[in-house]
Amino acid sequence: MTRKAAGRRAAKDVNGRFEWLSEAPSMNPLVRKVFADLQEACRALAAGATKLSRPMDLLANSPHEARVCVIEPVDGGRDWRYTRVGTDLVRFFGVDATGHLVSEIYDAQKAREGIALLNQIASTHYEPRLLQIRYEAEQVADCSTENIFVPIPTVNGRGVCILGLMFLSEPEPLSKA
Repeated sequence: MTRKAAGRRAAKDVNGRFEWLSEAPSMNPLVRKVFADLQEACRALAAGATKLSRPMDLLANSPHEARVCVIEPVDGGRDWRYTRVGTDLVRFFGVDATGHLVSEIYDAQKAREGIALLNQIASTHYEPRLLQIRYEAEQVADCSTENIFVPIPTVNGRGVCILGLMFLSEPEPLSKA
């Protein structure tokens, strides 16, 4: 079985069930701090005070790189591709989605919902969003996560990519880093 086929199978299994819970403010002080820092960085980007050579530059000197994913639109936003998935996310979900499309990973209904949400987030240039998501699946303990999504211009300036960070709702870190 190819890596891509194995990744798709495992990701489909993780798809067991998830739901978008809310956009409520975080109760986790770490998430609130990271969100505020990203808001400040996005204001500087929007004002032209800073430039990025790659999406990860937004998190320069941050200890949270292992919980980051970068998602880029495909075919004008008809789908989205994970171009980077941090090691904490790979460990949590049991699959590396790097290179995979949202439509390959999730069942048709969840893929449509996810693509619509990503397109909505992408339209808010430079405005980070905090979403709470609940997962229920065999490979993932039932849990809620707090996810920060940051729409930023692609390096070539021809579109928007989304930088995502995932935190378990409990204040414990995913890794020691």
